Amino acid sequence: FEWKYPSRAGYCCSRLWYCSESRCCPKYGGEGAIVDGIGNALFGELTFNEGKPSKTNFNTYRMIRQQEAPKHIDIHFVENGIDPTGLGEPLFPPVFAAVANAMFQATGERSYDQPFLKG
Repeated sequence: FEWKYPSRAGYCCSRLWYCSESRCCPKYGGEGAIVDGIGNALFGELTFNEGKPSKTNFNTYRMIRQQEAPKHIDIHFVENGIDPTGLGEPLFPPVFAAVANAMFQATGERSYDQPFLKG
């Protein structure tokens, strides 16, 4: 991650690099998984009141916005002879740890609880 400038959220990733051992997904599926992972890591909060979701529509559920998404996402594949399995799913989980590490590099403070940003 390359964090360059603040956004309305407080942080914004301007460039991201991702390397995978196999061609697990098409380029745009991978980019979508990465952006979705960033949004979930920063804002993805589900709360419940008496067993029902408190946020019932997108006007109350905070999602990543286009201006907060990385401007450049470089995805590289290392050929290993293993057949691909899945599309964007393999790229989604590592994003959470990468966001936490990038925020630590930017602020010097560790974030352990998700979402990393409230609001």
